[in-house]
Amino acid sequence: MIRVRFAPSPTGPIHLGNARTALFNWLFVRHNGGVFILRIEDTDVTRSDPRYTQLIMDDLRWLGMDWQEGPDVGGPYGPYVQSQRLPIYQDSAEKLLEEGKAYPCYCTQSELEERRKAALARGRPPRYDNRCRNLSEAEKKAFEAEGRKPSLRFLVGSGPATIPPGEKLVFEDMIRGKLEFNLSVLGDFVIMKADGTPSFHMAVVVDDALMKVTHVIRGEDHLSNTPLHILLFEALGFPRPRYAHLPMIAGEEGDLLSKRAGALSIQDYRRQGYLPEALVNYMLLLGWSPGQKQEKIAPEKAVEKFDIHHISKSPAHFDPKKLDWLAEKYLRQADPERLIELIVPLLPEGAKRIERTKLKALVEAVRPGLPNLSQVVKESEWFFKEPVLDEDKIVTLSSDKSQIVLTHVLKTLEELGEGFVHVYNNIIQPLAEKGGLAPKEVMMPLRLALTGSTHGPELVAVISLLGHEGCKRRLRKLIAQIGRLNKNEINILKKT
Repeated sequence: MIRVRFAPSPTGPIHLGNARTALFNWLFVRHNGGVFILRIEDTDVTRSDPRYTQLIMDDLRWLGMDWQEGPDVGGPYGPYVQSQRLPIYQDSAEKLLEEGKAYPCYCTQSELEERRKAALARGRPPRYDNRCRNLSEAEKKAFEAEGRKPSLRFLVGSGPATIPPGEKLVFEDMIRGKLEFNLSVLGDFVIMKADGTPSFHMAVVVDDALMKVTHVIRGEDHLSNTPLHILLFEALGFPRPRYAHLPMIAGEEGDLLSKRAGALSIQDYRRQGYLPEALVNYMLLLGWSPGQKQEKIAPEKAVEKFDIHHISKSPAHFDPKKLDWLAEKYLRQADPERLIELIVPLLPEGAKRIERTKLKALVEAVRPGLPNLSQVVKESEWFFKEPVLDEDKIVTLSSDKSQIVLTHVLKTLEELGEGFVHVYNNIIQPLAEKGGLAPKEVMMPLRLALTGSTHGPELVAVISLLGHEGCKRRLRKLIAQIGRLNKNEINILKKT
């Protein structure tokens, strides 16, 4: 049975790149059948925080992913949190030590750093020089007398006959094809730290082996780790899994994906009110394509079409404009009732008691052209509070043409009341023709007066949402402001 795992570290919120890795694992196992495992790699005790474990699980579920084994659901090969598995790693390390495949290393961090810099200065690779490989018992005791606690290093070249020392390690990557690594460039690497916790390499290999992971799908940044992991699998007597290394994601300028390059955490996207299906659809396109130039695709259709061999080898490019383009399509087509539930937490405090029918009409009017609900809220500010116009805008509205429009609309509102919205179009067109005005010269001052902005939803929707009383109140207030503005000041401002 196919078994894959997603293994994040709880050192912060999950970001777009990691979420894409989880998604491709999930798609692979859904397409082929099998088990998706969630494993938490928290052996970096100085940076790990348990609250991020819950946050990661919440974000993955928000994106629509589920798992059959994990820290919250259990499973036959748990525990699924690395900090709860320390005795397991120690047992495997003891096995390697007893078999002569590992040895204690007494080098300090400062010594290692000094040698690393010296190697770089000489133009050599900064690998470990294996100096503790053949320490005598006397030398070990001398180091221990100094108070040094040893780490444990894997002896590269001690492994199985299938990989002779100095030869190339060859494996088939499901995305990149045949890959070769020269083992002679590898130094002996740490498998257990001096504090008794496992290295990343040790923990990953032991967990993947004991959890019976068959396919490891991870980012290309782990490609250089793969030879080390294969050596450990062989030395411990475990079958190696198949590997697939996903292309990296680059920012708009070709640099690695980061917050500076425009990518945010999944939490950030949630707070901004992006719909999860839009984000999932966009992540799907970062290195994979459903074919036939199709870009909008539902998760269930993606599961049906997904083929890991069709993932690109080239870096994917994060394009926030394309994300927003996709997100706008999903937001425009989303069920308004669902959007109401999602938008309420984003509303200003005083606006959360707005009646549901009004809120639904507001969302319907404002959402076209916008990618997320926080922008819907921002573009709805005119509804929640009356606009405050600065002098420049008041001057703009003090022209004779603008005043004719505002006073005529106010008069018609007072005469027709609630019926104004139903005959709005029949009033605006004759008003433009009568005053010799272009439609824009009628619409712009009215929109500016009611919303404080020159853009936004259809004016008929604005008038309907504000109601005839709300429109009258805003127009009266603005006309009074224009009247109070000293005409000499207006003339001066117009000249400047």
